[in-house]
This record gives sequence, structure tokens and C-alpha cells, in this order.
Amino acid sequence: MNTSIKILSFMVLSSFIFMGGCLKKLTTANFDYTTQGSFKTENVDQSGEFTLGETTLTSTLKDELSKNNTSLDLIDALTLRSAEITIEEASAVKNFNSIEKAELYISTDDLPEVLLATINPVPQDVQTVSFVVSNSENLMNYLKGTTFTITAKGKTTGPIAPMDLKVKAIWTIKASAK
Repeated sequence: MNTSIKILSFMVLSSFIFMGGCLKKLTTANFDYTTQGSFKTENVDQSGEFTLGETTLTSTLKDELSKNNTSLDLIDALTLRSAEITIEEASAVKNFNSIEKAELYISTDDLPEVLLATINPVPQDVQTVSFVVSNSENLMNYLKGTTFTITAKGKTTGPIAPMDLKVKAIWTIKASAK
């Protein structure tokens, strides 16, 4: 009888542990969050490495979390999934042919600039370039504030005229549900 109680107790305890793991999986919210901004590059007279431009974005992360039944304090991880830059139709320049390599960085007033993604070489005769994500860190602190800045840096092969660019980043959020 004593052995039966021990076995039964062990089975009940194991069930609670197993169910707790299942319950956690049921209460996890994994979703993507998209940010977009625009900036204009300056006229560059020579080849070399330059800051091509930057855009300061207002974070809508809190609203996105609320729509997905979670909140800032329940985020487990926020990482960059993909990033791209597109030349706007109104731009006089129609391709990235004068840019050899490009990098995207993120920063805030309180946090240092961190490399997000790179592309080297930049493809020729295209209006949109997709970056290779080079940062797998949890970047929640960069997006949880009111604003954050995305900076594009690059190396040019010659002069470039000003370009109107749109930057789009897709972030993956892993959080617990409320």
C-alpha cells in the first residue's frame, strides 16, 4: 500500500510538471512586429565610407504587444528577423550601383549604437536590398522606449546623388501572454 501511494504521488507530481510545461507553451505569444521609416541621403562627391542617413522612429511596440495580449514586462526576447532598404519612386537615383556595402545600426538616446545587419556586396541594378541579419541579441531595450534611431552606413565606389530611401525592419517577439 505504501508503495502504491508513492507511485501515485510520483505520477500526480509528474503530471503537474508536464502540464505546467504545456501550459507555458499555450500562454506564449510569438509574433512579428514591423517598423518602417524614411530618410534622404546626402550628396556624396567621392568614394569612401559614409553615414548614408538615419531615421528616428516612434516605437509602437506597446500597442503591438497589447494587440497580442502581452506587455513589455512579459517579453522574453525581441530580435531582428529581416531588414531591407528600398529606393523610393520619387528619387532621382534608381539603383544602388554606386554603393559597395551597407550596414544598418540601431541606437537610442540612452543606448549605444549596435550593428543590426549588413550586405556586402550590394547587388547591382536593384531598387531594394535585403540585409543579412548579423545580430541575434535581445534588442527589447532599444524598442521599448518612445523612439529609436536606425542609421544606414555604407561604402561608395564613387559619387552618389541624394536618394529617398525607405527602411523596413521586421522583429520577432517572444513573450508570455497575459
